Amino acid sequence: MITIYPFKDKRISLELNFIAFVASYYLSRVKSVKSIKVFFIDRTKNSYINKDGKNSYTVDISFDLEEYCSLNSGQEKIKKQVYILSEIIRLFKEENILFDENLVNHVIEELKGSNQIKIPIKLKVTGGGKYKAQMYVVCSIDNFSYYMDFFEGNKILCSIFFFKGITSDFYVDTLFHEGRWLSLNQFVIYDSEYELQFNFELDKCEFKLTYNDQYRDRIEIQNKLRMWQEL
Repeated sequence: MITIYPFKDKRISLELNFIAFVASYYLSRVKSVKSIKVFFIDRTKNSYINKDGKNSYTVDISFDLEEYCSLNSGQEKIKKQVYILSEIIRLFKEENILFDENLVNHVIEELKGSNQIKIPIKLKVTGGGKYKAQMYVVCSIDNFSYYMDFFEGNKILCSIFFFKGITSDFYVDTLFHEGRWLSLNQFVIYDSEYELQFNFELDKCEFKLTYNDQYRDRIEIQNKLRMWQEL
């Protein structure tokens, strides 16, 4: 939903993907806004917003990118990214497009307090019965950490960390394509090519990664996975 343009520095680009992903998740609840392109302009100028078409907007934000790049503290960078989110909200409010302010304020305070936020991920799941599975990502400025939570009713049985990736969601549908219950205590997530299997055992609260190298060399499969892990 939100795209921040453009940066030659890959690390800075990935860092700013963090706030773009978090903002996209919470702002996607507003049906009148489908696409937001964010550009940075000189800090001496005022931020402004343009409507590009139906439900599509461009936002130019007054932002000192050079200052941001010079910061060494993750907490200080989070403060700057929260400013980006606040400016987006302010500009849309001036256009009489209102977001859930309580929710936005909650997100901002959580980011300021812990420098990270937990967001549920939609995963297509087949099978199952007694237990339920929910995938989450804990977003920080440095990485996205993925967990599977397993429930019996409202009671959580176990929470298993299984993958740490770069700060973007563009690989999520490819890497976590389908979840499937194999038995009462066995759950697996397949990638879109069914070459990777993230295996979960609920009774042991354990995770194991396996490979289907019937059609492609295992090293190639591992390199594909590593591409989403390395900065």
